[in-house]
Amino acid sequence: MKANLLVPSRYQPNFSDPRVRARVEAVLAFCKPMLVEKKARPISSATLTKVFGNQKSALAARLRHKLLQQEGTYKPGKHSFSYLLKREGYAELAAAVGQSVASDLDVAREVFGSIASGVEVPEYTEPTPGARRYHSVQNLPKALRAQVFKGWFDYDIEAAAPTLVYQLACKVLRDLYPEKTAMPYPSVARLVQDRSSVRQHIADVTGLDIATAKSIVVALFFGAKLVPNEKQAIYRLVGMDRLTMYRLKADQFVRDFRRDVAAMWQLVLNSENANNGLATFKGGPVVAKAATKSKQRMAVYLRLERLVIDAVESVLLADQAVHVLIHDGFMVGTRVDLSRVEQVVREQTGYSIRLAESRMDEAESDESFELIEEG
Repeated sequence: MKANLLVPSRYQPNFSDPRVRARVEAVLAFCKPMLVEKKARPISSATLTKVFGNQKSALAARLRHKLLQQEGTYKPGKHSFSYLLKREGYAELAAAVGQSVASDLDVAREVFGSIASGVEVPEYTEPTPGARRYHSVQNLPKALRAQVFKGWFDYDIEAAAPTLVYQLACKVLRDLYPEKTAMPYPSVARLVQDRSSVRQHIADVTGLDIATAKSIVVALFFGAKLVPNEKQAIYRLVGMDRLTMYRLKADQFVRDFRRDVAAMWQLVLNSENANNGLATFKGGPVVAKAATKSKQRMAVYLRLERLVIDAVESVLLADQAVHVLIHDGFMVGTRVDLSRVEQVVREQTGYSIRLAESRMDEAESDESFELIEEG
């Protein structure tokens, strides 16, 4: 679908026409979950046509313009445009067909209540095979999720990306240089062992809050540059303040961390490229090379995350525990045995993790790992 289709139309629907009302009601039902979603949702052109009608029709064009704000980019065979809901347009159309707009909490309970009660099992989408699985419940704001799933338990892998990638790097290093026994990449090891102190240090250096410091650490871990350019993630995170960028660049821990991160990722990516090349040489399939090193780094992490989460889910399924996967963590209706889950992960994958536990109605912040994108 082209990017210029969500344009204003002079057409005014005849809401007394039963066919128009039926279409509007179906569209409103489709869009209702978007009332409580915090991020734009990818929607394919085929789905839009099925729900809204032929894009060339006046009614479909009007409904799309009233309801959808287009975000992101479109790449054939890769990803669709994403959309945010225009709440004012939704309220206007709902009133036109005699519907009221419920509160966000009531909408969330209506949409996700069957999952929270265990009646419905989430069905995930998997845009990239072997990477993250997605469900709209993951897009529910933390405060609403805590109320809908009140009484549930929330679990996250502590320092998920550093923990998993660091262990991978150590394995590669041991295979290449078995004689080396010193702890490699000490500043990364510090993050794995004590993420709180690292985040606090970044907060102290920048004068920013812990949540922003966490995002800066994640960006640094994935190789983001400390360049005063609005396209760079960290520069945006510090409010495009050059002095803060200078303080970060001058800090000794940040300098050590960037050096260790660069060396670690170089080792991991070189190993992956060599293994892929060898597999192809032996007659295996050609593995498409990532467009950029940043995308390759992210792909490496997401494969590790999926490996671990699959092992976690094997325990939950064996116990018949009602659960929802949340990227590098999960929610579950009953408390799980942390040591047992961590042991199964270690046995099935070879990776050691630590799980952090909280009650959904007591959680104050979202500790799950968020992808940091460079502009």
